[in-house]
Amino acid sequence: MTSISNTLTGKVIQILTVAPGIDAGVSSLAQATGIAPPPQVKIITTQYTSVELAEKSLHAKYPAILIYCDKLSNQLREKFRPFSGKAHVTVDVRFSQDRLEGIGDRLQLYTETVCQLLDKARGDWGNGAFYAGGYEVVFEPVRQGGHNFLQTGRIGLEVEVSK
Repeated sequence: MTSISNTLTGKVIQILTVAPGIDAGVSSLAQATGIAPPPQVKIITTQYTSVELAEKSLHAKYPAILIYCDKLSNQLREKFRPFSGKAHVTVDVRFSQDRLEGIGDRLQLYTETVCQLLDKARGDWGNGAFYAGGYEVVFEPVRQGGHNFLQTGRIGLEVEVSK
């Protein structure tokens, strides 16, 4: 089952980094909304790490995008297949800056761009994975961390898998 989660997280990284990618999307969205262009994404990785642990051990850099598969559900929909069900993939977008003003607006630029890229990636992802679309976005409250203030937007999506 680890190959399923590794395949899906790798696919999401590919979606976010293939040209034009997330940085170009954030820049064009910032220009369209009149917000000063935020910095480019420093880290895109496949890790499920808490903010506290990341800051203590990884010397976290922001903005950061962490992608992980946090749930696999084998529903055995297809007989004679070892896995046929759903995988829940999460994209954590973490943004930090030294002032409180505007942190939510800038974080929303990143999360909205991720959602736009996911919308364009609907369909067959290969290797028995199919993304029908749809996601859920949850914004955590601003807290102390990073460059002084830190906020996280969590995007959750379900992928149908048949292997």
